[in-house]
Amino acid sequence: MESYDYSLEFNNGSGNDSECEKILELSLSKGRAFWFGIRDRFGFKDHLVAVSKSAAVFVSWEYEQTDQICFLATRGRGAGHSAWYLGENEGKVFYVSIHASDEEIASVALQALDACQPNYA
Repeated sequence: MESYDYSLEFNNGSGNDSECEKILELSLSKGRAFWFGIRDRFGFKDHLVAVSKSAAVFVSWEYEQTDQICFLATRGRGAGHSAWYLGENEGKVFYVSIHASDEEIASVALQALDACQPNYA
């Protein structure tokens, strides 16, 4: 069985229910351990505050068309992130040349992260 087939079987509920429950519990346990570790390492009040600080930036570069790297700030959506609607993305899209210094690229990446709306905000 390929991993894709297993995923379909698991997601359709046609697999062994006790095995599915074990996998879900293991996944939840690993997720909790990750966020509790972030809480402890960075001194957050609790793990929910740590989760609320999560942010993501979508990065793209059309290397055959431009030397500009595009950084798109995201907004939290439950357990993930999504882009902004076109009318809402002002101040959320940042560009820097691929030829810029590492410091300049990092600065633009930080600007994009600052513009994100994290999960649970």
